[in-house]
Amino acid sequence: MKRVNFKTIIICFLYLVFLFFLLTSSVFSVENKKDLYSLENISNIRQFHLSPAASELLRKNGFVVTPAYYKEISDIYSECKDTNQPIFITTDAVLHTGHIFFDYLLRILEVEKLYDSAVELTDQMLELSIKQYNEASSEGVKEAAKLNIGFFTVAK
Repeated sequence: MKRVNFKTIIICFLYLVFLFFLLTSSVFSVENKKDLYSLENISNIRQFHLSPAASELLRKNGFVVTPAYYKEISDIYSECKDTNQPIFITTDAVLHTGHIFFDYLLRILEVEKLYDSAVELTDQMLELSIKQYNEASSEGVKEAAKLNIGFFTVAK
């Protein structure tokens, strides 16, 4: 398995987070709010097959939420690319991408770094528990050490 450079992964992740905040914190000034939600300049509005109610909500609010048949969040972007439609990247897509990337980073970290540490810690705790059991003078301490031995033996 190819080793992953964690410094590069972390830098890429931080870059994505920075890019997300840069994109979401941009402030767009609009002189005429009436024109902000006008659908007149959208030449391909019929491609979206919006109902009259959805069109009215789009005109009123500047956005509309409609049911979708996509299974993955990336499917809509693939369809837009395939049908040559402009792609509007939403903040939820950026957050989702960051989450997927972070999840992947954690999985790599678990496999390549934390697993060996967990095995080593379990071995040391088992040895320590056996030593405590053998050296215990009271029944309470002996019973606690015995339970610890069982716990760490199962983990091993």
